Amino acid sequence: MMMPSGLVEDQQLADLIDFGDEVGKGTTRMVYGVKDAPDLVIKESYLPFHHGNLVEWIVWRAVERMAEDIIGNEKNPKLREIFAQAWAISNSGKFLLMERLRPLGDFPLGGERKFPDWLNDR
Repeated sequence: MMMPSGLVEDQQLADLIDFGDEVGKGTTRMVYGVKDAPDLVIKESYLPFHHGNLVEWIVWRAVERMAEDIIGNEKNPKLREIFAQAWAISNSGKFLLMERLRPLGDFPLGGERKFPDWLNDR
């Protein structure tokens, strides 16, 4: 199945949600698996303003741009290895299609790790 990318209609992403694969629930969003795509998730915002999805989309777009050679900037393609790839966002921002990552608990930390205060989507 060809997955959508970029800015798409809300219904296009809503139709991809696998409600039988509930990945998790946060303070502003539900996370579901994607039909026929075990390596992707859809984050569905349940607040009136979908700021969580909008911020993740903007951050990913910035990470992509930072990997490019734009007028002599210092490229940093390694940032793409740190962030989950965002594939598509719906017109309203209610739905975000992105890469599915393993929970942090699956990784040996080898000592104490400190995360930034703003990073609460683990």
